[in-house]
Amino acid sequence: RVRSSLPKMKFSGAIDAAVGTGLSGPPRGRTLDVVTVVNSLGTTVVALDVPTGLDADDGSTPGDAVQATATFALALPK
Repeated sequence: RVRSSLPKMKFSGAIDAAVGTGLSGPPRGRTLDVVTVVNSLGTTVVALDVPTGLDADDGSTPGDAVQATATFALALPK
């Protein structure tokens, strides 16, 4: 559903700010849809705080995660 709501165009970049540090467990539902679509864009992806799907406490990925090109940490390093 997320992919069908995007306009049919190419993107020069994307910003991942879907969940950040508040994720508990693997992404599910629409959050998982967003991760899948962002990873399939084939463009530069900048994550804010942490890439969606990544556990900010230990760096693990309990499921799928956004494959960010770069991450901007807000407030404190993660």
